[in-house]
Amino acid sequence: MKKIILLTGLFLCTLIAKGQENGLIKGKFFVGGSLGYSRDYFKTENDFGNVYNESTSHTVSFLPSLNYVLSTKFSVGLGLGYRYEKTSSNSVSFETSKMERSTGTFQIAPTVNYFIPLGNNKFGINFIGLVPLSFGNQKSKFRPSVGNPNETENSIVSYGVRISPGLFYFPTPKIMLIASLGNIFAWTNQINENKKSPDKQTGTYTRFDVLNFGLSGRDSNGLQIGGYFFF
Repeated sequence: MKKIILLTGLFLCTLIAKGQENGLIKGKFFVGGSLGYSRDYFKTENDFGNVYNESTSHTVSFLPSLNYVLSTKFSVGLGLGYRYEKTSSNSVSFETSKMERSTGTFQIAPTVNYFIPLGNNKFGINFIGLVPLSFGNQKSKFRPSVGNPNETENSIVSYGVRISPGLFYFPTPKIMLIASLGNIFAWTNQINENKKSPDKQTGTYTRFDVLNFGLSGRDSNGLQIGGYFFF
């Protein structure tokens, strides 16, 4: 009986030791990237169900990053990526109009990760903080039912702060998978400059997003899935 207890104890200790063998060891680096998607849909209608405005946006982002492990709970890194958003909208008032807008931006994002391991340390909760700086172009086409279409092109510079919740999992000691959805908090300040305007008109606006855990919402970070390799 004592031998069985001893062997069982050794087996459990072995499982725990293996569970602790993941890449979250101080001084290690890990590299990889995250791919994200979000969708935003908006419409207004009257009591009879007639739609006056309808808008749909699709956003895809890709953010490779290099990270350094400070401790079993913290890492810091730098991401370089790209984000593309396409919006289509229809408006019906006295006449029908259509608008299409596409935005492509490059992104530089210092990153902080906070990990909370659960169970055998292969799985847990993490919080991702980013301070993204983005720059790129935005093209818009406005097509009224009467009159000539109008096209504009803006240069864009934006910066902000974003904190997102996620889950991490180590299928092997050197490979980590992370899935995150939405934002706990997001703040963005964006500056647009009209390239086709003679006096280069500029516009600035700020957006906030708090506790938005979904695929919809203009500032929802959407679903982000990432894979990382430790070395």
